Amino acid sequence: MAGNLEVLEMRSALIAASLTVFPSIASAFDLEDLLAEANQACEVGGGNFSVEGPRAEDLELTGDETLEVVADEAMFYCSNSPNLYVGSGGSMMHVWADGKHFAWLVHDWEVMNQQGQPILVLFQDGGECGQPAKGCVTALAWDGAAFSPVPMSGSN
Repeated sequence: MAGNLEVLEMRSALIAASLTVFPSIASAFDLEDLLAEANQACEVGGGNFSVEGPRAEDLELTGDETLEVVADEAMFYCSNSPNLYVGSGGSMMHVWADGKHFAWLVHDWEVMNQQGQPILVLFQDGGECGQPAKGCVTALAWDGAAFSPVPMSGSN
């Protein structure tokens, strides 16, 4: 039987892969579903789940002046497995925009403004961008249907 950590790693990998590639499939998956799954993963191992910071933030990421929901699993905590939601590759970061769910594995993230457009900047493990020996920075902008990579100002 797979251990609790292996189950969560598989869950996170499957969610990230399917939702990033096919975000419309997961439009019914919402913040409450995410919290319920995280709670269940913790309880399976006999732990108590909590959120050690904001459970989600409302940020404007699409340029349409409506707020999108952003949740970072780095804020999740399980009493008997402190690293359940954050591993060496980072934690899952989730965005709900235009009725779709997007997810990425990140060490950190921030939102910047580039020529009036919100840019989601992901600081990721190198394995996420084909550079396993070093980390990488990925800049994403809303293209009307999804978040697409864009060059950052000042980059070549």
